[in-house]
Amino acid sequence: MQTIFELDQWANACESDLRFHEFDELSVDGACLKSRANQWKLDENGYSQICESVGAPAAYLQKLNLTRRTDLLNHHLGKGDHLGVGDLRVVEHQGQFVGFSRADLHHLRIGQVLHAVSTTIGDEASSLVVNRHKWTDFGFEIELISPHIAREVAPGDVLQAGWSLRHSSLGHFATTIEIFILRLICSNGLTRRQCVQRGVISRTRRLSSNQPDAVDLQIAQIKNLVGNVWGQLASNLTAIERLRLAGEVDVLNLLDQYLTRARMSSKKLSQELRLAWENEGAESTAYGAMNALTHAATHNQFLTKTQRRALSRLAGVLANSGTHICQHCFSVLEAA
Repeated sequence: MQTIFELDQWANACESDLRFHEFDELSVDGACLKSRANQWKLDENGYSQICESVGAPAAYLQKLNLTRRTDLLNHHLGKGDHLGVGDLRVVEHQGQFVGFSRADLHHLRIGQVLHAVSTTIGDEASSLVVNRHKWTDFGFEIELISPHIAREVAPGDVLQAGWSLRHSSLGHFATTIEIFILRLICSNGLTRRQCVQRGVISRTRRLSSNQPDAVDLQIAQIKNLVGNVWGQLASNLTAIERLRLAGEVDVLNLLDQYLTRARMSSKKLSQELRLAWENEGAESTAYGAMNALTHAATHNQFLTKTQRRALSRLAGVLANSGTHICQHCFSVLEAA
């Protein structure tokens, strides 16, 4: 498996192809976005980014023919609806329009984020392994695992702990670092946000590019996030182990309660979770319920990415239910 240092090389290669352009007037011409000095290819993701920037419904515009869609977008671009707040730049990746980036906000490179992670935990960084990594035009999603922080919750059923990290090179969203738990027997995973009522921050605050110490302050935020998560990994494994030892529960009823409290209740999700629970052995404990959530979040290709990410976080809420629970913990969709 990859190490964090190999991941750094991959991330730097991804970011090296990004180009940032200042622009004056913008217009859409068929499959291109044009300024006076440049033009960039447009795909469906590019159209969606323009729609979002001007406040137009992307799903609706994509149903229109090319001529009408172009006319509507040029109407909004001509009015300057895309400018909003801040100083925007066009972001290009190998000639393709990626989106807009705010030049008035400072953005860390992913290499700086990974360096902050490794320096915070010191010698342990060399043992971190990469469970999953993905780069899109909008940012990085990375799962890092520490094999040294592990717990066998049942014979042959080992959990390992680490981080789930999301970062946008374009500043499209704040950098988040959350607890990530990997179940080795089936490669299921869950993430757990820190409860806002407990005063723990799980995401960075964006800073102005004019602030002289913006880099140092943002790196300090990353280190603080890593330190908070690192100190809680072992206790989270203990909390999950207790779910299995706490006795039998009505798993399907428990799952429906959690879906309802998270405002995710639907017949389809209930059915998918029942199947996931059965696939995981139908264990009648809260641990079995958690594994149903993580199975659906990790393996179910019929659910949307947003639903799967929300179920992963909901599993994290359940994993911590023995020590702390509140209504804020169920706000799993806000960052999905």
